Amino acid sequence: MSRRRSGAQDDWETDDIGRWTPSSIKCQSIGYRHLKLQFLHLERLTTTTNPPSSLISNMVLKLYGSGNSTCTRRVGAVLREKKIPFELVEVQLMKGEHKSPAFMEKQPFGQIPYIDDDGFILYESRAICRYLEEKYHNQGPKLIPDDPKAKALFEQACSVETSNFDSLVAKAVAEKVFKPYLGQTPDQAVFDELIKQLGPKLDAYEKILSKQKYVAGDEFTLADIFHLPYGALLSVAGSDILTDTSRPNVARWWKDITGRDSWQAVKDGKVESNA
Repeated sequence: MSRRRSGAQDDWETDDIGRWTPSSIKCQSIGYRHLKLQFLHLERLTTTTNPPSSLISNMVLKLYGSGNSTCTRRVGAVLREKKIPFELVEVQLMKGEHKSPAFMEKQPFGQIPYIDDDGFILYESRAICRYLEEKYHNQGPKLIPDDPKAKALFEQACSVETSNFDSLVAKAVAEKVFKPYLGQTPDQAVFDELIKQLGPKLDAYEKILSKQKYVAGDEFTLADIFHLPYGALLSVAGSDILTDTSRPNVARWWKDITGRDSWQAVKDGKVESNA
């Protein structure tokens, strides 16, 4: 316990270990300890694994792509879903800007999109989507589960999308939508065969979706978003296979995910900056 006595020029009292110390010096010591505690508190805040958005860099994320690009829309939907401010840097594909030396220095394959997040460059739309979810984990809806089993089912659904959906749908869309856009002649027989192969895959989706709301479980995830860009163009290509009432659960799921505000904001090629 602290004891006090008077001196000629100052009051004296014992410090924490019993030494006699002028009160004014002890006050300075207390002030120093208080300042140190404040510094340590700030240090803990700035090194947290999930910093609050107020501590994340003020540099606005830049998305290099095109509103007409399927993969740019995929990233745009996640940015909208997570309510992440971003700036779209439009890449003029018809002018070959994606093959320019400056562009290929960032994206060596000359493809879109890529992001510049305060100097961090990342390409491949699915990788970008995962990164955004991880960085903004506590912002907006959770798009990747935390529970190990739920996450394993999520990864399973992502693999299914790549192997059993995108592998066919992207080719079908390329045949009937992209070829005419590039002045080429589509092959209807090729398109019809791809849609025929897609049918049994969607039969399996129907079984899965008869037991759960979304492809990875009962929560909306990135696995659902990954289907949107190419799946939405099937109707443009001339196929209603995703809304066919012979697969009511697929149709229900497709109506659900295409009706989300995040997709509605980008589906028509309007991947607009929101920063």
